[in-house]
This record gives sequence, C-alpha cells and structure tokens, in this order.
Amino acid sequence: MRERSAQENYVLAVRAAQLAAKRAREPKRVSNLANGVADVAIPFPADWLVKLREVSPISSETSWLLPYYYRAAERWVLYDALPAHLIPDSDDVAIGNLITGADFHKIVKGPRPSEREDHKDVAVWPISDVQHEMYRLHRVYARPFWVLQGEQGGHQVAYTPQQAAYLVSMGKPDRPPTIGSLPPCPFDNRVIRQLQTLNRLHEMENSIERLRKSGSREWADAEQAKMEREIRWRNARSSKRRWNPSRTWP
Repeated sequence: MRERSAQENYVLAVRAAQLAAKRAREPKRVSNLANGVADVAIPFPADWLVKLREVSPISSETSWLLPYYYRAAERWVLYDALPAHLIPDSDDVAIGNLITGADFHKIVKGPRPSEREDHKDVAVWPISDVQHEMYRLHRVYARPFWVLQGEQGGHQVAYTPQQAAYLVSMGKPDRPPTIGSLPPCPFDNRVIRQLQTLNRLHEMENSIERLRKSGSREWADAEQAKMEREIRWRNARSSKRRWNPSRTWP
C-alpha cells in the first residue's frame, strides 16, 4: 500500500477519534469478528437465492448483491459487490474514504488485514477481513448495503450524505436502525419492491450524470425532475402511514 501523506494520516487520526467518541456514546454492540470470515461461506436459503438472482443477477459488468450472514446479530445482510476488474489499479482513482484503486488491489491480493504485520499501525483499515474474504471467493469489492429486518422488507445499512440530508429535511432520522435492532424478515416481495425502487433511482442518477457530462443540460434537468417526482411520490405514500425507522430512504 502506498505511503500516506501527513494530511491523510491527520484525517485518519481525526476520523478514528470521532469514531471512538461516537461508539462511546452508543450502546455496546456485539462483535462479529470471531466468526466473520468463516460466515462468508454460509449459504443463503435456496428459495431466497432464486428470488434474489431474479432481482440482482451475478454480473461481470455491474455490481450485484451478495448475501452475508451477520452471526452476531443473526441477520442477513446484502452486500453490494462490484467486480474487482472494473476498479482501475491506480492511485488516481478513489473508491472510498481514503482508499484508491491501487490500495484496494494491493490489500486484497495480500494477507488479510488482521494478519498483516502493520495491522496495528493503521488506525482504520479501509478493507475488513470479511471484505478481503469476499474478494478471495468472488473477486469483488463488497460493501454492506441492505439488512433483512423490520416490517417493510429491510433497509439500507447506511445512508449517503444526500439521503441523510433529505431525511433531516423531512424531520426523520438521519441514520438507519443498527443491525439486529429490529426483528428479522424473510427475502420476500417486500424486499424485492424496495430493491427494485432503489435500482430505478440509481439508474436515473447515473443517467442524469451521463447527460450532464455530454452537455445535454435540458435532458438532464428533465430527468432530475422525474427523479424528484418519484422520490416525492414514495414519500407521500410513506407519510400516510406512521413513520417506521425500518423504512428505507426516502
């Protein structure tokens, strides 16, 4: 992994301190570290897997959903799995917080982070042992995306800054429930509807970005308005019912 600059080390140290302070304020969570890597191999229920692959087929050209059993909380979590060959092996390409394409490829092709000699020298590792194992088995960069719990078919594991800001503007929580804090739910039609809606919004966001880059400002604005209408429509539907924190954004 490339040597980090003084500024990057400072940012990492600040984030580590902020994370430690945040965790100190929150209820203590159970750790999944002891079983984490082994649990990557736990199979998703066969009938659920059939439905999942209808919504998210395995692809070498786009990301797909990879199920993982979070044993400590007894919940299934769907990871967004991006094929590793789509990530340029370059220091000029950022794929996350303070991790470049070159960092990613070097980490996953070496030993697990917890087994590295410099493991304790890094405040926050950008790749976990579980993500490292998912790369070994599937050759993907996997990030936790959706947890199967609650009455609405699950919810996102984390919100983007844009999603959080939107929720705050609506007077709703800016963070989703923690994994294990709601009753588990099966992979059924509720989950499928949620994921299909998010896929449509994601495709629309990508379309808008492509149009803007091509200079098609009018079309981009039209697509932006279309996406905002769909978001408002989803919110109108949810506002007719009492707010449930398990409902996904928005």
